[in-house]
Amino acid sequence: MITEEEKGDEPEGKEEEGWTVVNKAIAYCTSNKFENMVDDFGRDHAQVFEDALDAKADVEHKLEYSALHQEYMQLFESKIEAFIEQEGSTITDFYSECQDILEDKHCALFEEDENKWFVEMLTAVTDYSAFFELMVAKARRMQSK
Repeated sequence: MITEEEKGDEPEGKEEEGWTVVNKAIAYCTSNKFENMVDDFGRDHAQVFEDALDAKADVEHKLEYSALHQEYMQLFESKIEAFIEQEGSTITDFYSECQDILEDKHCALFEEDENKWFVEMLTAVTDYSAFFELMVAKARRMQSK
């Protein structure tokens, strides 16, 4: 369950015409509360990636990295799913709208949906390489403090 405090900094007028489930999810995922949750995960687990800081191109990826990626995806997905359900939508509706955005179904020819960046960002969460780079960068920042 997402509390009112966890909802974060939603823009005024989100109930107006045009506020789709994806628009609401964008407001939620770009809120300070959600971004802090992601940052907290990075801070809590960055030390695991410290041994990869000095590695050159070929890093031996530990099973622990993969397990943390799975944990990160589950956390991310559970928070978004709980928010979507609390907003009165279903995850099926959300995925359907995301698919329409990726296919530019509601755009004129040769135009791109304005929310495509968000759907691509969600897809990037599942990318292990992007997660690994994010965590190594977090470990590097924490080590330099």
